[in-house]
Amino acid sequence: MRVVYHSYGGSFSSALAAGIHTGALSRQRPPEKKDILACSLFHRGTPQNHGVIHYAGTDAEGNEIYFMGSRKAFNIIENALRGVLEIVREDPRKLYFVNTFPITNMEMRVGIFLYHRKILTPPALALLIKGSQKAYFDFTALIDKVQSDLEKGR
Repeated sequence: MRVVYHSYGGSFSSALAAGIHTGALSRQRPPEKKDILACSLFHRGTPQNHGVIHYAGTDAEGNEIYFMGSRKAFNIIENALRGVLEIVREDPRKLYFVNTFPITNMEMRVGIFLYHRKILTPPALALLIKGSQKAYFDFTALIDKVQSDLEKGR
């Protein structure tokens, strides 16, 4: 199975979910600032590459984990990807899309907004990290649900 975490921008919340799912970030505790900055998954999503699917790694069961930014066009992207899979005779049900935006909190949203616009960059990053730490166990709960769905054959 291939899991694609997606969010508006694709550089933080979907990367955070992919990092947790692949084990690049610990599930036991929210990451420290240095852990987030050291994680190679962050900052791949930029406005110039929305729609690009980034490979994050595999999980313990061998599922491939990806993330992407989709702006507000996710339904179009999902339909196109599933259509391409049918064209190349692959099973489109082997893609599992997970929207991470609904579990982002206000600190994350404001931090992302300011950070990408290069406004107050150090405080924006601090706000984003604080929000990520605050919402961390919401993200791990999402990953638990995804893994449970995968075990059930979704």
